[in-house]
Amino acid sequence: MTLLTDDLHKIYSYARFDNTNRIAVVLNNDFVSHSVTVPVNKVSIINGSTVTDKIKWNRLHSFQRFCHAHG
Repeated sequence: MTLLTDDLHKIYSYARFDNTNRIAVVLNNDFVSHSVTVPVNKVSIINGSTVTDKIKWNRLHSFQRFCHAHG
């Protein structure tokens, strides 16, 4: 399921999920970092949930049904 597309900043985000697990993937195809807000409410991640950046192992927080990522 597509969560976010941003052609200007070369960002694409999608989600995969089943009955017990959810994952949101954000891809940056640019040469510079960008901050993005991903609408994780589309995959039923509730407000206040903590998610983990599995590449950098940073903890991110969902706020108002969106997940804010930087870098």
